Amino acid sequence: MLLGFVLILFFVPLSEELILFVGGYLSRDAGGAMWLPTLTAGIIGVVMTDYWYYILARIYGKKLAKLRIVRRIFPDTKRRKALKFIRKYGAKGAFIVRFIPGGIRNPVFVACGISHMTQQKFLTAVISGALISSHIAFWTGYFFSEHLPPIEAVVEVVQKESTLI
Repeated sequence: MLLGFVLILFFVPLSEELILFVGGYLSRDAGGAMWLPTLTAGIIGVVMTDYWYYILARIYGKKLAKLRIVRRIFPDTKRRKALKFIRKYGAKGAFIVRFIPGGIRNPVFVACGISHMTQQKFLTAVISGALISSHIAFWTGYFFSEHLPPIEAVVEVVQKESTLI
C-alpha cells in the first residue's frame, strides 16, 4: 500500500481510495490480524501525500507552478479555483476536500501551501479528514472482499489482459 502512496508523490495518478480499498480487501484475505497495520499504513500514506503537496508549495510557491509537469497536472484555472476555495474556507476547506474524490484535493493542498496556511492548521484538518475518509475506503474493501473474486483470479485476469510495451 505504501508503494502506491509513494507513486502518488511522484505524480502518478492513483486514487487514494482505490489503494485503501485494495488494502482492506487484501488484509481480509490475509487474515484477521492484518487489518490494523494495513489501515495504519494507509492513513500514514494519505497524510504523507497530502503533506508532500502542501510542503512543496509552501517552500517553492509560485516557482513550482512554472514547471511543465505541474502546469499539466494543476493548470492555472484549477490552481486559481483552489486558491479561491482556500481563501474562503481556510482549514475547513482542507478538511472538506478529503471527502471529494477526483482531481480537486491536490490543487487545494498546493493552495494551502502557497497561501502559507500554518502547518498546525493544515495537519489538523488533513489528519482529521484522513482518519474518517481512510476508514470508509478501507472498511468498504474489507467487508466487500467476500463478494469479490479471490486476489489470484484478479491477478490472472490482469496478466491475461495486459501487455508490456
